[in-house]
Amino acid sequence: MKKAGASKLSVRALRKEYGAVKALAGVDLELKEGEFITLLGPSGSGKSTMLMIIAGLARPDSGEVWIDGRLSTFLPPHKREIGVVFQNYALFPHLTVYENIAFPLRMRRRTRAQIDQEVARVLGIVQLPGMAHRYPRELSGGQQQRIALARCMVYQPPIILMDEPLGALDKKLRQQLQLEIRRLHQQFGISVLYVTHDQEEALAMSDRICLMNEGVIEQIGTPADLYFRPRSEFAADFLGESNLLNVDLLSTDGDVAHVRAADGSLLRAARNHAVADDRRIRLLVRPETLRLLAANESADNTLTGVVRDVILLGQVTKYFVTLHDGSEVSAAALTESGLPVRAPGTPVRLGFAADCAVCLPAR
Repeated sequence: MKKAGASKLSVRALRKEYGAVKALAGVDLELKEGEFITLLGPSGSGKSTMLMIIAGLARPDSGEVWIDGRLSTFLPPHKREIGVVFQNYALFPHLTVYENIAFPLRMRRRTRAQIDQEVARVLGIVQLPGMAHRYPRELSGGQQQRIALARCMVYQPPIILMDEPLGALDKKLRQQLQLEIRRLHQQFGISVLYVTHDQEEALAMSDRICLMNEGVIEQIGTPADLYFRPRSEFAADFLGESNLLNVDLLSTDGDVAHVRAADGSLLRAARNHAVADDRRIRLLVRPETLRLLAANESADNTLTGVVRDVILLGQVTKYFVTLHDGSEVSAAALTESGLPVRAPGTPVRLGFAADCAVCLPAR
């Protein structure tokens, strides 16, 4: 992640209720200059509510919104100078691409020469230089979204808010535009606050991810922080696939925890200092860190069981294994031609490194 600059956006103790529902329960967030933060979470977690309050399209019950060092909590949207990109593009159907992009510049009373220059510039940036005289109905979904991005960027707002802008696109096009948005962000140092419920999208695009749940921030950090060192069972289960084992915490030694699995196996894991000693906890092991061991192969930790099912997913083969205590785990391995596949019913040993397992508080 690049080094972020001064604060562009600061949200302080933001609260919003709809009747008995707490959409936001006193959240704090800071977006630095040139940073890309994704608000991630399930429906109803509060991410879109926060975005609407920042944009000025909803009012908080309490708390503050600061934009570029200015208190902006109750400023009208047009005075916040924030760019917003929505899922439905929100292009004017009766205007050409040129006129759509020129609209925010005309509202700011730019000259015709300035408008011509800036429209040509952003059309080049989004790689659609020949589309100026077309209408939105003549463009594909991906092209329309690029025009929406161009219209948002043309007046160089201090912050761009994006509310699920790729949600209506097919998977391949969505992945292409993820890379396009990421490239534009890195090239121009745009400060972006992005809302999505798609975990892969968040991992691929973000400098930091703000994971939300029931109106609070569950965890905020880099994609690697949230994926490899989640702080809660919710964070572990929401971001990526996870195996969560019931274990007893026996002792700790520095950054290492010693635990006992349900079948009596003694295992070592990365210590989570938020987990109290001497209690039943959960152990997170990602499927890709579990290896099917050869007969004489050893590992920091081993589990034994029987293969229940095998699924070939192209580049990856997934093994579903029933452990001797009756619990089930999955292991993912790169598919390699010529290697034997463990058939259902085959006894197996699974190995994983101590630093690939994370202790979590039980719910």
